[in-house]
Amino acid sequence: MHFVRKKFVDLGNFDEIKTSLLGSISGKFSPVISGGYGKFLELLGQKDGSIPALGDVFVSADNEMFYYNFVPGGNELIVGGAWNGGENNSSWESILNIIKEVAPQASMEESPIVSPYFELLREDSEKLKMGEWERKASMCLRSPETRKLLHTIAMSPSISLPEASQGRSILEVGRDVEIMDEMGIICREFEVFCSQTGQKISRVSSLSALDDAAKRGFRCFHCGKPISQEQVVQSLSVSPNGMDLANPCMWLVYSVGIALLDCGISIDNILFRHEPNFEICEVFADYKGDLLMFSIFENGLDASSVFKILTRARYFHPDYIFAVTSEKVAEEAYQVVNDEKDRVTIINDITSITDSIREVIGRADRNIVVDLLKDSNNLTHIDIDKIVCDYFLNDKSHSCPLCVEKDDSVVPAVLKSEDIEAEVAEEKADNFEQILQSEHAEEIVDKPIEEPVEESAENSDVVAVSVEEELPPYILDLSEKDREVIGKLRDKLAEMDTDTMEYLLESLASENKLSGAIVDGDGMPLLGGIVTMNGGDDAVAIEPELVRSISEICEGNNLGCLGRIFIAFEEGSLDIYASADGMSLMIHNSEVGSLQYGGKDGEGDLHKALTDLTAVDGLVNAIVVNEDVIIDATTNECDSVALAVGNMCNSVAAYLTDVGNHVYKCVLVGTDEQTLVAYPLIDGSVLVCVFVQNVRSESWEREVPKRVNMVEAALI
Repeated sequence: MHFVRKKFVDLGNFDEIKTSLLGSISGKFSPVISGGYGKFLELLGQKDGSIPALGDVFVSADNEMFYYNFVPGGNELIVGGAWNGGENNSSWESILNIIKEVAPQASMEESPIVSPYFELLREDSEKLKMGEWERKASMCLRSPETRKLLHTIAMSPSISLPEASQGRSILEVGRDVEIMDEMGIICREFEVFCSQTGQKISRVSSLSALDDAAKRGFRCFHCGKPISQEQVVQSLSVSPNGMDLANPCMWLVYSVGIALLDCGISIDNILFRHEPNFEICEVFADYKGDLLMFSIFENGLDASSVFKILTRARYFHPDYIFAVTSEKVAEEAYQVVNDEKDRVTIINDITSITDSIREVIGRADRNIVVDLLKDSNNLTHIDIDKIVCDYFLNDKSHSCPLCVEKDDSVVPAVLKSEDIEAEVAEEKADNFEQILQSEHAEEIVDKPIEEPVEESAENSDVVAVSVEEELPPYILDLSEKDREVIGKLRDKLAEMDTDTMEYLLESLASENKLSGAIVDGDGMPLLGGIVTMNGGDDAVAIEPELVRSISEICEGNNLGCLGRIFIAFEEGSLDIYASADGMSLMIHNSEVGSLQYGGKDGEGDLHKALTDLTAVDGLVNAIVVNEDVIIDATTNECDSVALAVGNMCNSVAAYLTDVGNHVYKCVLVGTDEQTLVAYPLIDGSVLVCVFVQNVRSESWEREVPKRVNMVEAALI
């Protein structure tokens, strides 16, 4: 399977190029997803006034797939393709030529898909040196006897052939020595010793040089015999290249590297790592964004070895794992990987390395195509609800309950018909004159218009429902008035204008769902009180201990200066804003949602579930931690953050126990550098999400909770 991807920059007139490109490519190839929005408007009897889509997928007559995607706001165009078969890329060249005609001023750049973890590995790994010499050397050392001979020679600066043979036939060993000498793996010298005194009298690099000396009449200067009649001993040593090859597992490392090259993987996308003394050797390769990890063991595999491989895989986050050995594999080793056989491949037949890699990257090819098509989902999606609302209500700004924000992880909202009618009836009446003017007026006039329905407490909330469970009541947004009051309180905290602050606290309490207090460093409520919470006095008294504990954790782990702590639990939420002078503002909201989880069941492994979370706006890292152990994470450099947030959650849990045995559903810690949010999972695990400092509240209040059960399901 061939994959290509290029990036065009400096496009010029963005809208004009979108229209021209769609028309030009559609004239030559078959578009898969173009024009859906316009076709739907045509069904409604309207003209298609839509702007061309930001991308499209095309299929050639030879079933080659091509795609393009404009980067909004970046004046960039990503173009790629995937096809089977030989090296024929005429269709791909045609696509590139069309783009050059449409945007002649644009410049093309390489835009390969590379695993982010492979990029991180570049920092502390080395490129694997591979060429024809390494290919021949690895083939030469496939014989266990040859490897043993090389290791014996490498153990001393110089060793005689009889000593190196270690019981093997001198003739048999001599053939191996000759082959390794020709390849430059070892060096040979011939030493001449006096038969009477045992003294070394000469040293030459080859037997031919010794014959030349004998013909020229050289004699032993001890006993006077011709040099050809004296004792000759062959001395062996390892060359610099051979010394590298003599390290444990290196011949297997080269075998893996050569197999990767034979599978079409670029030498620039192959890296090598090893532990001291070469006890652990690993080769990493990037294949179109998938990370391949090869753990190499020269002396066979048992269950312990495989456990070690899987443990290290948690750190490197490979998509596919290969355990490579030339020796026996214990049966229990296969049992360990039985549950992960789609991800882990054990190889002990060295001649099958290339075939095993090709089989795995064949599966990767299929996954890559699936991912490419998934990336086009947003291009195929038509927001029918909104089009219908716009059409019948003739109001582009209308916020209709049908227009629920779409999310791949949540099943579309299920709404009661009476709720929709109550919400929309008044708007229908206001726009009735415009609706009468549409070509569907006769159909609409025949239907009775219902009187506006007063919203009741029973049906006021539109609740989204998934296939299996009801979605959570999200955190109820504070009114603009509440937000304004809390903002003023935070501003006044530094000035401590007592009269103003007392007035603001009273205005919050009048809403009967919020209450607040100003707390000093000793836990004394200076103003106000947490009157909407059972045990409010206890909460105020203990609050400084929590603030100090979390502040110390933030400072000790370089997480930034503490600014805000938010705790959500079933009975409400506590918002604590700490100031530099030891005082804090504490707000309790008795109507907060419980932040339970919704959406469909998780699919795939834990790492995939965490990676999917990074699509949430502002989220830069997602980590699952349990009892000071990191289970998985989206990046390698997350230990201090994850464990620090775990300690914060312990502080919060102890705090809530002291004030009423509450169970937290969410803990947010805001600092001047970032926002850290933790959600409890099963078995005491905690999901830690690291956001940018000024992240939108919707990201952690709504978008992450809708996906949390995917992470939780992957833990089971």
